[in-house]
Amino acid sequence: MTHLAWSSARSRPIRPFVRGRAFTLVETMLALAIVTALLGSMFAFLSSVLSRADETRSAIAKQRGVDVFFADVERSLATTFVGARGDRAGLQGTGTSLLIRGRGTIAEAGQLLDLRGSEYRYRGGVIEGRRWGGPQPTGGTEEEWSPIALGVEGMRLRYFDGQSWTSTFASYDAGKLPWAIEVAVWMGTPDETDEGETAPSASEPESPRRAPDRVTTFAVPDAGGDA
Repeated sequence: MTHLAWSSARSRPIRPFVRGRAFTLVETMLALAIVTALLGSMFAFLSSVLSRADETRSAIAKQRGVDVFFADVERSLATTFVGARGDRAGLQGTGTSLLIRGRGTIAEAGQLLDLRGSEYRYRGGVIEGRRWGGPQPTGGTEEEWSPIALGVEGMRLRYFDGQSWTSTFASYDAGKLPWAIEVAVWMGTPDETDEGETAPSASEPESPRRAPDRVTTFAVPDAGGDA
């Protein structure tokens, strides 16, 4: 009997030890779909973060350009003075452009030997500037226009003559410098101009119909001086 039981036990097939059930094709495809969706969401989030970082860096760069423009105007105003029309010293400005001629060395005959100048203008979304200086009364060789601030929708200059604000000023006509200059800047993208237009229009462009993003008023050190 013992022999029969042992023979019966030995004749039974040995079933392999199975640790768990394998994934079906449907379950595998579902897992891959979930992983793909998670990766897509992660990449979309990273792309959004990088895009916002680029926009922030661009905005900071634009603001720095405006800061450089303001600092340069203030530095130029610190050296200007009222000059006769022949000397061409002083200040001449419109609503979107400003020309400042600063101090130079005065010879025995009273002639300005190294009159230096700085000029600024708004054109096509960019605030540009150039400067010159040299041993000639005319100011020497002018530099090419260079961009100072990009991404500017508009710029407005105003001049306080002691009684009211004006949109234009010429010191050698007024016989004095303005007491103050207000500079307003709108950040953004200006309206597109006609294709092929390269020169600014004869009339002053209108300022955007909203409050400016940056406004600074400069006091002119030598304001009120006579020619």
